Amino acid sequence: MSFNQSCPPSTGNFGNYYDIAGKQTNTTVQGDVNVQEINVFNQHSNIHDALLSGLRKKLNPSEFDGGNRPECLENTRRETLQSIYQWVDANGYPNVLLLTGAAGTGKSTIATTVAGEYQRRGQLGCHMFFLQGRSHPGDVLQTIAYSLAVYNQSIAESLTEKLRNSGDIGPSSLKTKFEILLRDPLSAVATKTSSPILIVLDALDECGAPDTRRSLMSVLRDGLPGLPSNFRFVITSRPEKDILTFTSLPSLKVQTLNLDHRMGENRHDVFTYIKHELEVLRSLGSLDVPQGWPWDESIQSLANIADGLFIWASTAINLISGNN
Repeated sequence: MSFNQSCPPSTGNFGNYYDIAGKQTNTTVQGDVNVQEINVFNQHSNIHDALLSGLRKKLNPSEFDGGNRPECLENTRRETLQSIYQWVDANGYPNVLLLTGAAGTGKSTIATTVAGEYQRRGQLGCHMFFLQGRSHPGDVLQTIAYSLAVYNQSIAESLTEKLRNSGDIGPSSLKTKFEILLRDPLSAVATKTSSPILIVLDALDECGAPDTRRSLMSVLRDGLPGLPSNFRFVITSRPEKDILTFTSLPSLKVQTLNLDHRMGENRHDVFTYIKHELEVLRSLGSLDVPQGWPWDESIQSLANIADGLFIWASTAINLISGNN
């Protein structure tokens, strides 16, 4: 990244520059000091880019892109989101939160909303969204490590040094890779990154099958709770047996949250979602509603049938809009 801004000389001006994490910072400048600070930023940026280039070649991270997915509709899932935000910001142990729920309960939308919130705060280190058949358990650790290196130059430096001293990690076990890629580099920079850094692993149950992810699950279950507590891991999944082994850990090591589609929040929010989507269709002229039609009653009937399942509501909206 290159930041090629120069400012006219001044004395005692109060201006802005960007630190190596890309955050805007106020500073008092004298004469050309502001230009010098920008040059320092450029140097740090070039170093970071060089580190990332080397790490990409060594780690070959995969694409588990969690972006371009919808966030929760405004004023929905408020209790659940607030609980997660409070947990992330607490910055103590447990540093792992497991969010479970049946298919269609809105886990991924919640995960995307949480990731978006912390990205806007500048505290999202990694957001991975797993897809069945396209996500391999053997690629997860190096992708998390690379994403964190992209997020923070100190992590990139620590990871580069660890890899330089460790040689080829290709044949290594996942346990050894976890130590080299995550445990040691993150522990080394813990004092430099004290604020919460969020890592979202969404739909972990879609990453391989229970037999192919057995080693990964063992490493995550045993290793994540031992990382510095400011590295906050939100994991979402259907309640698969192998992933529920996280719940066997002491409460000091993992926080659990289950989405029950029969809860009042789910039912209310499904109604809000259906009403919003149908009103959008009607305002666009895509839905012809006869005069005198029991609009609110019809929406409530759909919400009752959905029974708190967002996937049912979404499918119904697609059918009504003709997008099936």
